[in-house]
Amino acid sequence: MPRLPAALSLVLALAAVLGSARAAAAMRCGNRLVQRGDSRYQVRQLCGEPQDVVRSQALRQVTLQVVPGVFDTVAQAVPVEQWTYDFGPNRFQRHLTFENGTLVRIATGRKGFRAAAARAFKASGLPVRKTLPAPAGILRVAWRRAGSILRP
Repeated sequence: MPRLPAALSLVLALAAVLGSARAAAAMRCGNRLVQRGDSRYQVRQLCGEPQDVVRSQALRQVTLQVVPGVFDTVAQAVPVEQWTYDFGPNRFQRHLTFENGTLVRIATGRKGFRAAAARAFKASGLPVRKTLPAPAGILRVAWRRAGSILRP
């Protein structure tokens, strides 16, 4: 078998590393792939509703052109949403961060627990209700057991 030239070997190794970095910046929902740069609408269409949504704001520095050739840097409030997907006890939770409606970060959390928690809750026989909006305008969309203490 002929030996590959060193340059070709380097290119193949670099492609493998970049390919794995790209996979880390993506999340699989069934047979569909969600990646940075996708909109909230696209993610919702591919993965469904998240188990938890936290809304907040962050300050980002933005450079604006005041007049031709003159630039100024200002702080601008940007809406931020953190979505949590729990795919059950056999997979890790995924935390998606959106800024201005665009997916900017995908992080892996702890092992999921949704299926086990759902079975335990169903066995308890307690009614289910949706939580109320939390203080400071942060809306948490999650199912809680009736009579439990609501946390912001």
